[in-house]
Amino acid sequence: MQRRFRLPAQWVTGDAVYGSDHHLRQFIQAQGLHYVLTVSKDQSFWIGKQAHRVDALIAQQSEATWQTLSAGSGSKGHRLYQWVYCHFEHPEHSQLERGVLARRSLQDPTDITYYLVSAPIGTPIEQVVHIAGMRWTIETCFQTAKAEVGLDHYEVRSWHGWYRHITLCLLAHAFLTVMTTLEIEVKKGEPNTGSLFEFKRKLGLYYL
Repeated sequence: MQRRFRLPAQWVTGDAVYGSDHHLRQFIQAQGLHYVLTVSKDQSFWIGKQAHRVDALIAQQSEATWQTLSAGSGSKGHRLYQWVYCHFEHPEHSQLERGVLARRSLQDPTDITYYLVSAPIGTPIEQVVHIAGMRWTIETCFQTAKAEVGLDHYEVRSWHGWYRHITLCLLAHAFLTVMTTLEIEVKKGEPNTGSLFEFKRKLGLYYL
């Protein structure tokens, strides 16, 4: 079973729209954060004064370096892929490393996704993969919110109107998530007796 990590809130992940933005990557790093960001295969990665395409760097890796790891649990079990991680010294920060992570489909070896990584030195590939896999959780939450509480059903012309709609939808989604969890606890017949349970009980939420 893959090792699980308890991570502090200091990682940023996102798709290629964000990963391809050089200024965003610099901003994330300037905030003291680390990132695992998806990029296109023709994204440049600088090693010293030489630029390399990320797909070219990954193509240089031997077959033995690829590892089968889980990107997290899905509706059908663990999402298993093959992964390889190439990392290098950071040119500006001695405590950081930069790298290129690649994810390859088990069914189609030509289906490869690439990531740029900025992480503390010595970060294991399992942890980098764990961060990359968290994107699925975020996307699932957005899809559920769109279907259940109308997250994308807005027709507004101002930022304030959009912000209010999104905030209320996410609040409703959070409430429904809590209520679903409570219902599962009731069906199991083994309610949690911790402080969160007591807080819910006092509000009368547990018995709804």
